[in-house]
Amino acid sequence: MAARKISRRIAIAGGGPAGLSAALAAAKAGMECVLFERGRIGQGIQCAEGIFDPAGLIPLDRDAIRTRIRRAVLRVREQEFSFGLGARNRFYVIDRSSWQVSLGRRAREAGVEVREGVAVQPEALLGDFDSVIDARGAQAYFDRWESLPRRPGFGVQWTLAGDFSRWRDAIDVEIYDPQPGYFWIFPKGTGEANVGFGCLEKLRGSFWEVLEGYLRRQGLDGYQRVRKIGGFLVGVAPVEAMAGRLIRVGDAGGFASALHGGGIDAAWLTGRLAAEAIARGEPAHFYRELNRKLGFLRQVEQKVFDKWQAEGAVALEKAGRLLAENGPLLRASVRFVTSGVLGAAVQRVFQQAVPREFYLPPTGR
Repeated sequence: MAARKISRRIAIAGGGPAGLSAALAAAKAGMECVLFERGRIGQGIQCAEGIFDPAGLIPLDRDAIRTRIRRAVLRVREQEFSFGLGARNRFYVIDRSSWQVSLGRRAREAGVEVREGVAVQPEALLGDFDSVIDARGAQAYFDRWESLPRRPGFGVQWTLAGDFSRWRDAIDVEIYDPQPGYFWIFPKGTGEANVGFGCLEKLRGSFWEVLEGYLRRQGLDGYQRVRKIGGFLVGVAPVEAMAGRLIRVGDAGGFASALHGGGIDAAWLTGRLAAEAIARGEPAHFYRELNRKLGFLRQVEQKVFDKWQAEGAVALEKAGRLLAENGPLLRASVRFVTSGVLGAAVQRVFQQAVPREFYLPPTGR
């Protein structure tokens, strides 16, 4: 059945996961939609390419999946903890380039006008469109650097080619003891992996030198260097994602988490919710559904981060031991507190300990 035509014309700036999600949702709602991408869709990927999707929000083509992650290794203070992620987990390492190309094709087929090679300032589009969605990624986020409530971290990464068979279905995370930081290995099959280092505060030293030391410890320093990237770890919940007829989504709005492997889940959800809120003419829909889907998870992550900052790596050593010893019980507990009538009651009790929603609506809304 064809979507009912809604007399709203929207522009989307950015052709990453958030922008493509918004475009597909806008087309589904029957709105006229133009997506602007300064490069080409699927180019300029700057991430570890991990998707953690516990809510099952993201459509993935089988061809885009390189590895399904079934277990995790956590190294803290010379201790190593290994635990499974559960039979129903949704944690993948993908090829984001091919995935986004596929999504771009789907958007065009759905009637979205895609203009590649066109850089735009979202505010300048407000004269020609009823609403504008800013999905330009981290660069747009850092245009507002001075207004951020907390400075984000930074990360560097090599894509390496070599024998990664011992990580064929596992992510490997090692906690950096001197400061709140961590190393990661995200396998893309058995012959390639993204290996990086990020710090959630200003690092005392050189990021690349710290990463090189890690590669030597892991015996990876002789592997072929395929690609080198660096970028900010966006992870500050914004207070003004909405500014009149402009909505910031994905990294452009700070909707990400440096703790669970990135923000593709939040990018996808915020893009979709922005388009739905515009179609409904109901701005409150954006924050209400965002908190319902991801707010509880982010509250938990914020508590972990606060404890990490306050107690150092020893806090994560305790968490690693609990996961290794009681993984199945903890996973059952997570399912328990996030589903069902009793789970909703437990969730409310937890939320009372955090006297605000994790994602704050703009002042006065």
